[in-house]
Amino acid sequence: MGFIVGAHARQRPRRRGDFVRAAALLTAATVAAALTFPAQAASLRAPHAAVRLPAAAEALAPYSPQVSCDPAPKPGVSAFRALMLVTYRRGYDGGISRACDVGTPSEHKEGRAWDWMLDLNNPADRDAAKAALTFLLAPGPHGELAWNARRFGVMYIIWNHHIWASYRAVEGWRAYGGPNPHTDHIHLSFSWAGAMKRTSWWTGKVAATDYGPCQRVIGVLARPYSAINLTPCPAPVPAVPASAGAAAFAGPGSSGTRVLQIQRALRVSPASGYYGPVTTAAVLAFQRSHAGYAHTGVVDLRTAVGLGLLPRSALPTVAGTAAFIRPGMRGPAVVALQKALRISPATGFYGALTLRSVKAFQLRSHAAGTGIVTVAQATVLRIPGVPAITPPAMFVAPGAHGSRVLAVQRALHIRPLSGFYGPVTLRAVRAYQSRHRALPQTGTVDVLTAGSLGIS
Repeated sequence: MGFIVGAHARQRPRRRGDFVRAAALLTAATVAAALTFPAQAASLRAPHAAVRLPAAAEALAPYSPQVSCDPAPKPGVSAFRALMLVTYRRGYDGGISRACDVGTPSEHKEGRAWDWMLDLNNPADRDAAKAALTFLLAPGPHGELAWNARRFGVMYIIWNHHIWASYRAVEGWRAYGGPNPHTDHIHLSFSWAGAMKRTSWWTGKVAATDYGPCQRVIGVLARPYSAINLTPCPAPVPAVPASAGAAAFAGPGSSGTRVLQIQRALRVSPASGYYGPVTTAAVLAFQRSHAGYAHTGVVDLRTAVGLGLLPRSALPTVAGTAAFIRPGMRGPAVVALQKALRISPATGFYGALTLRSVKAFQLRSHAAGTGIVTVAQATVLRIPGVPAITPPAMFVAPGAHGSRVLAVQRALHIRPLSGFYGPVTLRAVRAYQSRHRALPQTGTVDVLTAGSLGIS
C-alpha cells in the first residue's frame, strides 16, 4: 500500500548531481556504508547508522506544531534528507524551508520538515517509498511501535492520501483529507530533538523529549528555537483580558477570505490570503495609530469593525457599569490604565498606587470610589479592548416634570430649579455628556448618566 504539509517545490527532472550533492552531506563512514549495497531492488535496502545504536529508542514524539518563524534547515532534517537520497537512490529534494508568509502553518517554517519527491505512478519511486516507510515504521525487538522513526525523531508522515503520526501511532495509517493528496512526494515532519540531530540514530544515545519554543500568547509567534526545553509548554493565553470584542476574527498563521479582506482593507500587497509577518505588522500599525485597540497584531472583533469588515452590531454589548479592571489584575489593560492616569512606572500590575489613582479619578468624575474600573470608565480613559455598552435604561427625558428632573438640575447646578426638563436642562445635560465621553451623547438622562451624576 502506498502511504501520506503546505505549498511544495515544483518538480524538476531528476539528475545524478542531486545524489552527489546529497552524498557530500554525509559523514565518510555513512556514505561508505550506504554505497556498499549492490544495485538491487529498493525494497531490500535500508540505511545504516554511523554510530553504535543503543538497546532502547526515544519515546514516541508528542505533537509539536509550528509556533515560531525560523525556516533555516535544521541539522537533523538535512542529514536525514541526505541519508534517504543516498540509500534509496530515487526521487529528489523537494525542500526543507518555506517562507513564513506562504501557505498554511507547517513545520517547514521552522526548518523541521522535508518533502521527498517521489512519484506514486513511477514503479521504482513507489518501491523506494515502500522500502523507506517499512524501515521507519517496522516494530522494535519487543514489538515497540515505529522503532526507527523514533530513532530519527519523526513526528508524522504524509503519503498517498494517508497520514501516520507518532502521537497517534497505535492507530497506524489514517486517511488524510488535506488539499494536497501527497502522491508526488512524501512529507516528513520531525520533533525538535530529531530536527536538532540529537536522537540516537546520530548520537548513539537516547534523547529526552524536547518540547521546543512555547507560544505564550494566542496569535503571537513564539521566539525561534534557541535551547533544549524539557518541560511541556503551557496553553497560550489570550492577548488581552477576555472581553466583548476581544474574540478573534483572524490572527497570525490563519489563511482564507477573512485574511484577504484584512489585507485589502490595509492595502497589504500582494494580497496573498495568508496572515504572515507583513500582515501582522500592518495590523499592529493600524491598532497603534487608532485609539481604543489592543496592540496585539491580532484582528479581534473590535479591530474588524474598525477596518470596516464587520458592522458595529457584531460587537457584543454589556452594561456600562460592568467591571472591566479590578485590583490585583495584571496585563496590557492595566498598563493602558496606568498610562491614562499618568502612573509611573506603568508596571502592568494593579496594586496600591494604581488603586489610589483610580479612586481619585472616580471621585473627580462624581462616581463611587470603588477602585473597580467599569466599562464606562474604561471607555472614558480609552483603554484598549473595552466592550461596547448596551443602550442603558431611561432615567428621565426632555419634556418630563417632577422630582427626577429636580435631582438632575441640582446635580448640574441649573438655576432656577424648575422641575421641568426643557431646553436649558437639555443643553446642560449634553454639555455634561460631552465632557464624559463614556456616556451616550443623547441629551437624555439614562441610568448611566444619572449614576455618573450621583443620582439613583
